[in-house]
Amino acid sequence: MAKYPIEGRRKALCDWLTANGINPNDVPIDSDLTITDQEDGTRFISYEAFVLDADGRKTLDERGQNVAIEERTTRLLAEPPAWWQPYEKPTREQLAAELEQARAAIFEQDETIDRLTDRALHARRFADTLPAEQRESLLAILTGRAPLDTAAGEQPGATDPTV
Repeated sequence: MAKYPIEGRRKALCDWLTANGINPNDVPIDSDLTITDQEDGTRFISYEAFVLDADGRKTLDERGQNVAIEERTTRLLAEPPAWWQPYEKPTREQLAAELEQARAAIFEQDETIDRLTDRALHARRFADTLPAEQRESLLAILTGRAPLDTAAGEQPGATDPTV
């Protein structure tokens, strides 16, 4: 059956499916569940359902590894609850595209981290060439322990706007 986390909504969805002649127990939790309109105004519910044998038991797919599922279409007899939204699982292509976007974002973050690490190492090497007082002041600024107005040996809050 389509994903709806709130128990009250689940019951309302089950009642709606039943009103349309669909057994909610035959519909997988992640089933595609949509309404289509025909040109003549007739409306249909498209959904996925478990394939059952003659005794009403779920059957396995052709590989024998998963429960068999088939697409079904039934005429819409009762309107869905007002909050209902159609649900279609993403396609393999959509999932692959999202995965590629995630990989690209991770790669970009890795490059940013590498650049920041290089800059931090460069700043540390530069700080090591400074006299001790300036080095400590610069390192305090870089690590966020001191405000930027302490740069170049200035005392905090002692900036002169006329300079």
